[in-house]
Amino acid sequence: MIRVPGPGRIENRMVDGAANPYLACAAMLAAGLDGIDNRIDPGVPNHDNLFEVPWEELHARGIGHLPATLEASVEALSQDEVVRSSLGAEYADYYIQAKSEEWESYHNSVSQWELDRYLNVH
Repeated sequence: MIRVPGPGRIENRMVDGAANPYLACAAMLAAGLDGIDNRIDPGVPNHDNLFEVPWEELHARGIGHLPATLEASVEALSQDEVVRSSLGAEYADYYIQAKSEEWESYHNSVSQWELDRYLNVH
């Protein structure tokens, strides 16, 4: 079991290394403040290594996965009023548009892996 060192300390593994740390911090602070303002019950603390918990048990506990693709992340952001308002509507709309275009460009490209796997003609 993984333990966080020292009382009163937390560990947050939600943010990917590719994320903009300033936007990620702003979003997490906004979500936390929204929880405080709206008195949202955070639930019981988790002390398990969730990588070792079967998906069925996670689902039963109401624990979901974060978006797995840029497209899914942008869609989630576009529907999250708390985070959108914390970034400012104008900036959030710009960011969503830019990242949607980035996903479309990536999605429409053919990777070397695809060429090697599907066009390997001898």
